[in-house]
Amino acid sequence: MHKCELAWANAPRIESRQGEISMTRMILSTRTMTTHHEYRNYVFTISYQPQDPAYTVDFPDFPDIITSGQTLAEAFGHACEALDLHLESMAKLKMRLPRPKHHLTMQAS
Repeated sequence: MHKCELAWANAPRIESRQGEISMTRMILSTRTMTTHHEYRNYVFTISYQPQDPAYTVDFPDFPDIITSGQTLAEAFGHACEALDLHLESMAKLKMRLPRPKHHLTMQAS
């Protein structure tokens, strides 16, 4: 199993009307949804809007990474793959990897 698939499989789950979705924190409105995730210690956001592509990914620590997906799971997979490739490219170019500037925190209610 790829690291990204393992991260998705081990992500916290909640039940929704559409089935299970991975989330650490989710913000819902009538037209948009935002989920926040962490992979390899870097935080990224997946945003849903009813347009193509439906799910877009944003890495605050890496604004040059651009990816998306038609489903939340696909966007998550693309995000992990894009980050892996970006970090691998930086290592090959002997560029210093930045320290993560953002972290997720879990809060019990």
